[in-house]
Amino acid sequence: MAGVVVLVLAIWVTGFLWARGDLDLSTAGAPASEPTSEASSSAAPSATASATPDEPASPPPLSAAPRRQGDPIVDPELLAELREGVQVEEPPVVDTVVASFNLLGADHSEPGGTKPGFAGWSTRLDLSMRALDRARVSLVGFQEMQPVQARAFAARARGWQMHPQASRVDPAGRNVVAWRSAEWELVQGGSVPITYFSGEIMNMPVALLRHRETGMLVYASSFHNPASTPRRGNQLRWRDEATRRQIALVQRLRRTGIPHLMTGDFNEPTKHFCRLTGATGFTSPAGGSHDGTCRPPARPLIDWIYGDPEVEWTAYAGIRDATVRRASDHALVVGGVRLDASRFPDAWSGEVVTP
Repeated sequence: MAGVVVLVLAIWVTGFLWARGDLDLSTAGAPASEPTSEASSSAAPSATASATPDEPASPPPLSAAPRRQGDPIVDPELLAELREGVQVEEPPVVDTVVASFNLLGADHSEPGGTKPGFAGWSTRLDLSMRALDRARVSLVGFQEMQPVQARAFAARARGWQMHPQASRVDPAGRNVVAWRSAEWELVQGGSVPITYFSGEIMNMPVALLRHRETGMLVYASSFHNPASTPRRGNQLRWRDEATRRQIALVQRLRRTGIPHLMTGDFNEPTKHFCRLTGATGFTSPAGGSHDGTCRPPARPLIDWIYGDPEVEWTAYAGIRDATVRRASDHALVVGGVRLDASRFPDAWSGEVVTP
């Protein structure tokens, strides 16, 4: 009986979301429907189908047919199978540390780059990894992780995995979600089309992760909205559109009942906070509130961590110590987070809700 209910639910969700068009969350086992990087610099990154010792085994594909934008963001049958394997009598509580970090793209510190005062990217990557270790970060959203940095991170950062995989990091998009493999495993990896400089579409990552010890599920995403600069001009229009798409994603994932931790360099100290929290109820470990009137944190940065209102924030720091200052022109933004499964029953229990 349960199988029939799940099947009917999956069909209903497909019909409901088919025309939504803002999200393309494909499984690690179905990259064939992506556009190629030769056709567009914003080709959608995705995990590859074959597993190596440094990456998780691919989950079952959602469908053998080519995926369309707006297809279900969650496979109810897959989630039900995962939950059935969890042997925990009481709703678990997951305490972890999440971060957002703009690494400063490799070419910025190369000869002729915009940041000549910094060391080369390789040295800075090692410093960045050291900063993550010191802050005990378990889950991080990177921005400006160019392909050369992604390949080096995959080779050097033992005990870490990432989405998209290093071979699929978009040369222009450069956003990555990474996690410590001892604590988390990848269930599904996908992307969201976000407007970047001058409206160019960049596919930015969303990963559905499973906490290994408890089986609790969480979405993690990483974004980079375009900055207004003398060379690029005023990008306010495209930041606003990027924010609209991010709000739409939050609202859609909210209906799954699975917590969502959003990270990013949004290139706005307050406006993005006010729009996102006002439309979604999201909160930030940096503080601030939105009860009809937006009250941003006292000292906002342009780098943010956000999460559902049921998320409990236990710590926050915008780290700019000597190591971070040598590694990047951005702070390492860190948040302590507590995910209580009693507040997210659909992220842990055997029940499957309708998105």
